[in-house]
Amino acid sequence: GTLPTGATFIPGTQVFSWTPTAAQVGSYQVQFMVSDGLIPESKTVTFNVGNSALPVANPGLSRTVRFGSLVSLDGSGSQDPASTTPLLPAWWSLSFAWTQTAGPAVTLGGGGPNSMIPSFTPTAAGTYTFQLVVNDGSAFSAPASVTLTVPILGDINGDGRVDSTDLAAIVAALNTPANGPNDIRDLNGDGTINALDSRILVTLCTQAGCATH
Repeated sequence: GTLPTGATFIPGTQVFSWTPTAAQVGSYQVQFMVSDGLIPESKTVTFNVGNSALPVANPGLSRTVRFGSLVSLDGSGSQDPASTTPLLPAWWSLSFAWTQTAGPAVTLGGGGPNSMIPSFTPTAAGTYTFQLVVNDGSAFSAPASVTLTVPILGDINGDGRVDSTDLAAIVAALNTPANGPNDIRDLNGDGTINALDSRILVTLCTQAGCATH
């Protein structure tokens, strides 16, 4: 029969040799025959070629996000080194599996835990950790984790309280665009850090003298 591309068989030494390439992932059958000159005997051997270049999960950067905002996890940076479709995005051939490993329990929406970019809304302050594993159809990646820190609303500097220091951070950024939908200074989520945010923060103060800044 025909040997797989790149394979050799030397009759004199009866040695079969083959180093599959990354493009040869799959199952191959090779038939070997022997004979004593009178009676032939054959044996078919199946070679299963796995993916030596494992996919790589990338769950995005750890960051601090605003309490009550819609937070998206992003696995689009994941890679598939063995992809046979190099003109398509790296994640095209991957499937995704997100698991929460720490923090207040949430349900992932926006396509759910098997989507590339699931989402959730944190309704409790805390540290949320999620693990991502991707699969390219033949192999799983090593798990990779991302941590999202959610301070109490109005706690800009992350010290666990809302005080004049947090108010000063908002005042210093008045009338500037938020740096995204999860900017902890944009307390009302309207996309701009403005006087409305400073007024909201005053109502959230946990320390005396906060409103006198």
